[in-house]
Formats: sequence, C-alpha cells, structure tokens
Amino acid sequence: MGAVTVSPEFGRRMGYTNDKDEVIKPMLQGGIAAVYYLGSLFAAFWAGSFSDNYGRIKGMWMACFWCIAGVILQASAVNLSHMLCARFVAGMGVAFILVIAPMWTAELSAASHRGKQVALTFFANFSGIALAAWIGFGTSFAELAGGQFRWRFEISFKSSL
Repeated sequence: MGAVTVSPEFGRRMGYTNDKDEVIKPMLQGGIAAVYYLGSLFAAFWAGSFSDNYGRIKGMWMACFWCIAGVILQASAVNLSHMLCARFVAGMGVAFILVIAPMWTAELSAASHRGKQVALTFFANFSGIALAAWIGFGTSFAELAGGQFRWRFEISFKSSL
C-alpha cells in the first residue's frame, strides 16, 4: 500500500493532499493503510472458529471471497469512505488466509515434511509482498489515465497473486 498512498492522484482523490500534492493530513494517509489491519484483527478471531465449524476448504473459499471483494472495491474506489470500507474487507480476507492456510498445510503434510511445508506457506506470502512492492515501484513511473493507472493497477494486480 505504500506505493499507492504516495501516488499524487490517490492523495487528491482521498483528500489528504493539497493542490501541490503535499500531504496535509498524515493521519488520514496512515489511517487508510491502518484500517486494513483493523479488518484483519476483526476477522482473525472469526477465521479459526469458522474453519473449525465449516472446514478448512470452506474457510479458504471464504478468504478468497473477502480478498477478491476487497480488491474489486479498492480498485474501483472513488472516495475516502469507499476506500476505507474496501481496505477493511480486504483485511478480513487476508486474516482468513493467514489463520487458515498454515494450519491446513500442517494438517495435510506428512510429519517428516511439515515444517518445510508450513515454511513454504509463509515464503509464498512474503514473495507476494515483495512482488507487490516491485509492482508499486514499476507503476510509480506511469502517469496513464491522469495518474489513476498508477494506483488502480497495483491494487488490481494483487488479485492475481
């Protein structure tokens, strides 16, 4: 999200920069990023019991639903309240993934490979984070569609990861 929040067009659209693209509301800029973690905190308590009651597969489907819904909402955001809602929803999806995936991997792995398999789960997570950072860097040079491409593409591409 760091590459998104420094996008001039994003800052103007969300209302935390002035006409000179200077940040005038840093709490708002940080709050847009932080509400994601609020959604994660909320869903982290729910994800474990959901997957215990309905199964790991249904839990992962629920995670996919929340993540894709969050990405669609973020990429289509037109104002601050839309983006805050979208970030909360996306955070819920990621919490489901982070709670269920390692547990499910450990349950499915043979005892001799369990540690490696769970480590690979986290390696995949961090690889996706690194790739997202590089995509943010790459799109920082693009000023297509009045600057909207820069942040909308970065958010949209995350759904393919």
